[in-house]
Amino acid sequence: MDVGETVFWTLMAILTPLSFVSFGLVAWWMVRQRGSDSDTDRIEAIWQKRALWSEDVCRQLIDRKIAAGMGPEMVELAWGKPRTVQPVTAGEQWSYSDASLGQADNYVVFKNRQVVEVAGQPPQPRSRWGPWSVIVISLGISLLVTVIALVVVYLMR
Repeated sequence: MDVGETVFWTLMAILTPLSFVSFGLVAWWMVRQRGSDSDTDRIEAIWQKRALWSEDVCRQLIDRKIAAGMGPEMVELAWGKPRTVQPVTAGEQWSYSDASLGQADNYVVFKNRQVVEVAGQPPQPRSRWGPWSVIVISLGISLLVTVIALVVVYLMR
């Protein structure tokens, strides 16, 4: 086997697993997104309570709106689990923001297990890595390795 063939097979040994890893990353991201898309489950859980809470309250919760008098279960269905829970006078405060990330102060204060104060907006679930980011990065790495392989094969002729 000459040097060109050796380089070719060596680079193919790198590119083939890299392609599988790229495909796997994209597939993993898509499966993860489907699994974390619990908004349908959230809405269904809220809607099942309409006989207990009323249709208007359920619509508010689906729209992620919290009002005075709502209970912890309602708030959790509307905004999700809090980042932190801190005791306050005769109750507790659920915080949904992270000051270290520079987020606005979003919190709900409960007294006697009922909302008495709401500040800020509902937290927006955000993914830093969308499918296009994963695809572009994976393909970019594959393209880079392919270009290197072609240059090395060309120089070895």
